[in-house]
Amino acid sequence: MASLNTLFVFCISLSGTITIFSDAITLKPCMFNSTCSCNNADGYIDLHPIANNNNTPHFSNVTDGYNHVYSFNPCYGFDEGSVCQNAAICQLDTTANKYNVIGYADTVRSVSSSMYGLMFKYSSTTDMPQPSRNRTAYVVLVCDATKEGELQFVQEDPVNEFYFYLYSTHACAIPPAPTSPGAATRTFWTPPPPPVRTTAGPPTTPSPTSLPVIFSQKAEVVLMLCILIVLIILCGLVILSVCVFSARLKSTNNEKAELGQSANYGTKDETKIRLKTDF
Repeated sequence: MASLNTLFVFCISLSGTITIFSDAITLKPCMFNSTCSCNNADGYIDLHPIANNNNTPHFSNVTDGYNHVYSFNPCYGFDEGSVCQNAAICQLDTTANKYNVIGYADTVRSVSSSMYGLMFKYSSTTDMPQPSRNRTAYVVLVCDATKEGELQFVQEDPVNEFYFYLYSTHACAIPPAPTSPGAATRTFWTPPPPPVRTTAGPPTTPSPTSLPVIFSQKAEVVLMLCILIVLIILCGLVILSVCVFSARLKSTNNEKAELGQSANYGTKDETKIRLKTDF
């Protein structure tokens, strides 16, 4: 029974894994040409049109809904307050009036995620206060032809790991020039919805994507195959048990027959001896 339960759990896990991989975004690594432009399988992406080159952030006062606001500038670093120097993303704690560098401009990396798609990753390390704190920011590039540029805070999960959505037409990949007649079109992608926030309590950190449905059509097929395999194994065990029982029964009958024959031979010999004695 325990083995059947283990097999059932394995089948459910396998079906869930298949569903997750079927729903995942295709990975498309992007090779950097500069600090905010790169090429991937879809084409060329360039954020220069929405970047300031005057030591100021292009996006500012982006709130998390509580007591923090963020500033962001792709391509070039900016200064803000006494702490944020050459920053790509800066955080201001409005309660304590304190600045924190979330990521430096020269730390940018391209990350291709199966959940979010293409992201620009920024990082920072500060030694004040002790111990040192490593912060990481992920800016998810969302192709939106209706917006020049809009930055939205998504979540901080886990602590010191920040996620943002950058909605922009400049986040759309421009395909290479087509070999056949026809105009090139940009590639669009719809991001997972941001987490729902409540009006009270600390910031919530739900996953930006919904969990996959375990009992999908693929899961049902896998589960049925597993059940069929279990039934075949059980039938084999039953047949094997019947064969073993029949063999043992036949062996027992043969032994009884041999004992009966031996007893008959003994009786005949005794009768012959008595007859000889009488004569």
